[in-house]
Amino acid sequence: MTAPNVIGRLTLLAHAPTRSQRDAVFPGTDEAAEDAGLIQAALLAEVRALRKVDRLWTGPEVRARQTADALAGLLGVEAQEDTALADLDVGAWRGHSLADLSANEAEAVGAWLTDPEARPHGAESLAQLRARVAQWLEHAVAEGHTLAVTHAAVIRMAVVLVLEAPLQAFWRLDIAPLSLTDLRWHRRWAVRATGVDVREYR
Repeated sequence: MTAPNVIGRLTLLAHAPTRSQRDAVFPGTDEAAEDAGLIQAALLAEVRALRKVDRLWTGPEVRARQTADALAGLLGVEAQEDTALADLDVGAWRGHSLADLSANEAEAVGAWLTDPEARPHGAESLAQLRARVAQWLEHAVAEGHTLAVTHAAVIRMAVVLVLEAPLQAFWRLDIAPLSLTDLRWHRRWAVRATGVDVREYR
């Protein structure tokens, strides 16, 4: 990485909750966030950790853009879309629960959970997600405070990369909707906090 003299902060915000999350199924790209969750998202502008944001990025999915839009005007910044912040693409598994898939496609699910290169759903592997997030983190180094609205999978992978943890640690991280993960840059990325309930910042 470059920019050794930059001192930066990157807050990763998990998008507002959706129906798919409540039903424990893989979402589609066009799924909207729930209205109650967007109301909660707007309240984040009052959170001490987000009162000064220099730039706002968002994943391209509807649920991420809605969450970012709920914050943008209140924070005084314009949300910029970045496809690198897109959710993990599970292809043919969209709309299905992991429980049902495990019952009907046990071998495929087992491969997906243990082999980073596996793509039984025909879309993006965990290894591909890791490469995408690693490249984005390299370009995310910037002076000041960056807020990025994205998805649990992207945030989990970012934490794995910064900690230089084994890839299997991806499955051991719990990122709830509207939780914050705080990364800091000074010559290298470091994790300040992850999966934080925003109420702790009030």
